[in-house]
Amino acid sequence: TGFVVMFLWVWFFRREHFAVFRNWFWITNGLAVLGYWIFPLAPPRLTDLGLADPTKESLKLGGSLDWFQPFRNEFAAMPSMHVGYSILFALTFFMLAPSRWRWLAFLWPATMLFVVMATANHWWLDGVGGAFCVLLGLFIVDRISGPEMLRPWQRAAPS
Repeated sequence: TGFVVMFLWVWFFRREHFAVFRNWFWITNGLAVLGYWIFPLAPPRLTDLGLADPTKESLKLGGSLDWFQPFRNEFAAMPSMHVGYSILFALTFFMLAPSRWRWLAFLWPATMLFVVMATANHWWLDGVGGAFCVLLGLFIVDRISGPEMLRPWQRAAPS
């Protein structure tokens, strides 16, 4: 839902930045998938350390995991795009929101990192990997975007 809300917010309220935001999101996604493919790593819950995902049992009760199982990649822990997406969305909101309270958006990635570690879905370094994908994606978008694309991290030159 965060993905949909963020795309809609940028589209309706900061449309001039939509192309850069969209490109940043998809390039970041591509980098993450490349990471899963090149170097698959298991999450903490699949190790022999006795860690368990407390949400897995509650999801089983409703049968929601059954239909999804063929599409799951159990070894897609690094990078954590739970953390990566929340960082991307927090950075986007921070750059585009006029509020002086916009820095509160960074509570989202901090909370996400805590949650994915508490549920044994990721190590903290997986979160760092997600952040790396987001920042590398931003760098790539900056380099490949034409001069006509408005970049939210650059201030407009005074007239």
